[in-house]
Amino acid sequence: MADPSPTIVIFCRHVGGYGGEENNMACTVDALKGVPTKVFVQKTLYRYGMLPEPREDLSIEVYRPKTLIRFIENHAERIGIFIRISPDPFDGEKKIFRLLRSMRFPKAVVPAGNDVSRVVDHFDYIFWQADNADDFGLGAHPKNVVLRPPALHANNLAPPLPLAAAGPYFFTVFNPYNDALKGTEMLYEVLDRTDATFVWCSQDSQGRGRDHPRLHRVSCSRNLVLALMKNCRAYVSFSQSEGFGWSVFEAMVHGRPVISRPVGIAKEYRDQIRTYRSAEELIRTINDFSGPESVQYDLTGYEPRLFRERLFAVIDAHRLAAH
Repeated sequence: MADPSPTIVIFCRHVGGYGGEENNMACTVDALKGVPTKVFVQKTLYRYGMLPEPREDLSIEVYRPKTLIRFIENHAERIGIFIRISPDPFDGEKKIFRLLRSMRFPKAVVPAGNDVSRVVDHFDYIFWQADNADDFGLGAHPKNVVLRPPALHANNLAPPLPLAAAGPYFFTVFNPYNDALKGTEMLYEVLDRTDATFVWCSQDSQGRGRDHPRLHRVSCSRNLVLALMKNCRAYVSFSQSEGFGWSVFEAMVHGRPVISRPVGIAKEYRDQIRTYRSAEELIRTINDFSGPESVQYDLTGYEPRLFRERLFAVIDAHRLAAH
């Protein structure tokens, strides 16, 4: 493995709060314990929710173009890899990309469920968290690397609160920042055309979405999510597309039946879950659902140790190719 002294630089959108990327960042940064890690945050930096553990070799700050440029220029020889989470546009990106092109250290982009074609030429690698590059039209791209996240983290394994449900319910977790992508309207269509009761957990339980007599909206907290996950009839994902699918993974960790489109991690476990491709198919699945009580999924490959080994293998290979 590479000398752990090189700094890992991560440029992400969110740290803290609740959501898939927030979970990913907490798990990833904690998996790098003992490795100098510098995180620049583009959009939201909260001091609550899914946060990495503080440590001396970890620095997290709000992104500013000049700050990132200065950091790269002053520490170029110490940087092991630069990782961009999501291909979203950002202030000063032309200058940043021009600077990165002049650097020898490897640069990687994590699609996070998005089309990376706009930025792929600026990176050496595309880090896919699930083996789903073909879903985004990049199945044979030479820059593809499947780097499974260190998802078997204490955040996702902690014992839930000892709560019991008053009645059977289906469970879903998503923030409705993009209704078409996350499937908000499909949730309401299912409620209108079935007798199912749903619990919907999101960061803002009073945000978008109308009231419904069989929909219970709750705000996220780790203990509450895990308690609700443990007691649900099944976890239902309404997402049209996923880079990974963190809530689906959490459901699998806790042995819950999963109903999902074959996207993200769900695609790799489609033989063990209930898959659908249309609202009609999902409604039939909900109406006919009868179990099982639990499912045992093989989640080998998501250990933090393996994530570190694979990440440093990429760094090592890049160094050797550069000499």
